[in-house]
Amino acid sequence: MADRKITAARLAEFMNISPRALKKLDKDGELTAYRKNGRRLYTSKHIMEAIEMMGGDGRKTIKINFCKNGVSSMFGKAPIPLKWLRSIGITPDDPEATLIFDGERLTITKDKKED
Repeated sequence: MADRKITAARLAEFMNISPRALKKLDKDGELTAYRKNGRRLYTSKHIMEAIEMMGGDGRKTIKINFCKNGVSSMFGKAPIPLKWLRSIGITPDDPEATLIFDGERLTITKDKKED
């Protein structure tokens, strides 16, 4: 079976970077594209390299935003990549999720709905 190829725009979206930043990685030789008819295409090998460049295990360092709710108590907001939320089934139409804190880790899960 032939190796499936994806476009530069899709790989940039997957890596959560701009297409321009991906083009720079290509130009610098860090992630060289396969070219066909003037288009930059990437194979599964490139995707694995991109995952390694991102930390290898789907990790992302973020900054937590702290907000006051008007009554002098504070809460935190965490920007989570939309792709990650969609992958576990959290959508604008169904935003409910479960947070689990075990003293060290905070885990977000989406409970399966039983019909």
